[in-house]
Amino acid sequence: EVGVDQDDEQDDDDADEVGTPADKDEAARMLYDLALTYQERSQRSQARLLDQFEDASDGLASVVGSSLIVDDESERIWYRASGVFEAEVLPSSDDDDEDEEEDGPGDQDGSEPEWQALSTPQEMVQFYDPTDLFGDLAETIAEDHPDIAPELDDDSASS
Repeated sequence: EVGVDQDDEQDDDDADEVGTPADKDEAARMLYDLALTYQERSQRSQARLLDQFEDASDGLASVVGSSLIVDDESERIWYRASGVFEAEVLPSSDDDDEDEEEDGPGDQDGSEPEWQALSTPQEMVQFYDPTDLFGDLAETIAEDHPDIAPELDDDSASS
């Protein structure tokens, strides 16, 4: 698989062996480390899922073409005709939030914030849950091709 380290499974097994803490602080540190380890495992698993979807869908994507899935002030997501998800995000941090309150959007020097490109499954899962990406893609395709999802037509007719 692309981008997947073969030692990941062995590392995952090692993470399950946490040992016995000597005191409350050590237990808290161990639990903290364990939570971060499982977060990383989840992201690797999600990235593999995106890889698998991209591999399975690339022939279909080349026929259907690229789709802009989300176009908001702070994020843009595409599903490309090559069969891959890509995005651009405006990352925010606590410092950025404080700056916006004082100075408005942009950096302290008055420049616009810089978009961060996400082009690999590993980068995508840092910001997005694959379940949401798949659902948003299906919704976009249904909007672009209303005849494939008749239940959307029924919902809009009854509103």
